[in-house]
Amino acid sequence: MVPATDAVAQMVWWFDEYRRLGLICRDGEFYPSVHYPPITMYPFASERALLGSYVPPPDNRFSIYVHIPFCLKACAFCHYPVKFLAPDAEMERYVDTVFREMDLWRERLGVDRIPARSILLGGGTPTYLSPGLLERFLDGFVSRLDLTRNTQFTVDVDPVTLLGDPGGERLRIMRAYGIERLTVGIQSLNDDTLRRMNRHHDASTALQCLQASRDAGFTLNIEFIYGYPGDTLDDWRAVIEQAVTLQVEEIQLYRLKMIPYGDRTAPLTGGFRGLNRRLPDPREVIAMKASAHAILNQHGFQENLGRVFTRDTSAISRYASNQCCGLYDQIRGHW
Repeated sequence: MVPATDAVAQMVWWFDEYRRLGLICRDGEFYPSVHYPPITMYPFASERALLGSYVPPPDNRFSIYVHIPFCLKACAFCHYPVKFLAPDAEMERYVDTVFREMDLWRERLGVDRIPARSILLGGGTPTYLSPGLLERFLDGFVSRLDLTRNTQFTVDVDPVTLLGDPGGERLRIMRAYGIERLTVGIQSLNDDTLRRMNRHHDASTALQCLQASRDAGFTLNIEFIYGYPGDTLDDWRAVIEQAVTLQVEEIQLYRLKMIPYGDRTAPLTGGFRGLNRRLPDPREVIAMKASAHAILNQHGFQENLGRVFTRDTSAISRYASNQCCGLYDQIRGHW
C-alpha cells in the first residue's frame, strides 16, 4: 500500500508533468464541469423529433430520476435548478406535474407501469417536502412504476430534514415505500467550512442525521466537497479521517465546480468573479484528492466507481453505475 505522503507527491508530480506537456492549462485557473451540454440548456424538441424513432431497451427497463427543486436556502456552491422557501401550493402543483409527466411516459411506452432498473430522487432537497406531501408524492410515484426488477431506490437528503418528529416521520414514510438507500449531502465535517458554504447545519447535526438514518435501517452514502476556498490540506485530511470512522457504506468526493451547469450560477462563482478573488491553488487541490484516496484506501474503501468509494462493491450507487458506466436508457424528470 502506498503511504499517503508518497501518493500525494506522486499525483502532484503527474499534475505538473501533464501541465508541462500541455494536457492541462499551463497558467490561469481551470475547474471541472459536468453534463455537456448542461441539462438546462438542451434545445427545445417536440415529442416527435425526440422520440419518433425511439426503440425501448431489450429488457424494457429504465433508470428513473426525478428532480425535486425545493430547498430551504442557497448553498454557496450550488449550480442546480432550485427554488427557495416555496409555498406549499407550489410544491403541490409540482408533484401533480410530475404525475402528469409520468402518465405521458406510460402512454408513450404503452405500459401500465414504467419498469424501473434503478431510481434516484434528487434536487434540490426531496425531503424538504412536508411529511404529508412526501407521502402523497411517493404514493403516486410508486404506483406508476413496476418495481419487481428494480435494483435500488435512493433519495438525496439534507441532514436537517431528517431530525426531530418531522424527520422521523419522513424516515418512516420513505421506508414504507421501499426506499432503502440515502445519499446525505454533508459536504464537510468542519464547522467553519460549513458556514462558508452557507449550509444550514453543522457537523453535529450531520452526525445526528446519520445516526437516525442508520437506526431507521437505511444504507448510507455521504458526500464531501474538496478544494473549497479557505480550506487547507490539513483541514481536508481531518474531514476524511473522521469520515472513515462513520458507519456508512459509501463515501463520495466532489471537486468544487465553479462553472455553472446551465441557467443558474452558484453564489460562490458570482462572488469570486465580481470580487476578482482567487481560488485554491490547483496543485493543493490535487494534493487533497490524492490524500483522500490514500486515507480511504488505508481504511478499506476502494474507488469502485468514479470518485465513489466503498468497502463492498455491492454498496455502490446502482443509478450512478447504470447512468455513467452502463449507459442504460433513462427517464429523467426535470420539470
